[in-house]
Amino acid sequence: MFCRYCGKEIGEEANFCPACGAAQSVIKEGHVKSIIEQQPPTENAVSPKSRSTTLLLAFFLGIFGIHRFYVGKIGTGILQLLLSTTIVFSTFATMLIQGSIIVFVWPLIDFLVILFGNFKDGKNRLVKIWTIKY
Repeated sequence: MFCRYCGKEIGEEANFCPACGAAQSVIKEGHVKSIIEQQPPTENAVSPKSRSTTLLLAFFLGIFGIHRFYVGKIGTGILQLLLSTTIVFSTFATMLIQGSIIVFVWPLIDFLVILFGNFKDGKNRLVKIWTIKY
């Protein structure tokens, strides 16, 4: 049997791929039962999301939090989006200066964390795979 995300060979009874940590589906009693609700193993769990795509999104659209939406961190993505739009439409100089530090430093830190391979997705799995899907 092969992983449905990364294509690596896995055991017939495997619920999770040992290479990428992705949950698999198993057929039991004539219907497909999803294993996604179970906790994936925390050791060596790798996100199916592309690290290069996450890095490019953080570089070009980082102040809007688009890279966080991509990896499944919806709450912090909304927070970054709200902060950036608030600062863009702000008329107070002090709020603009103080807010711009938050708006530009947070994505910069995210970019560096992604670049060095320690960024995690919404399910606490490392975003490590360097692929760009066409």
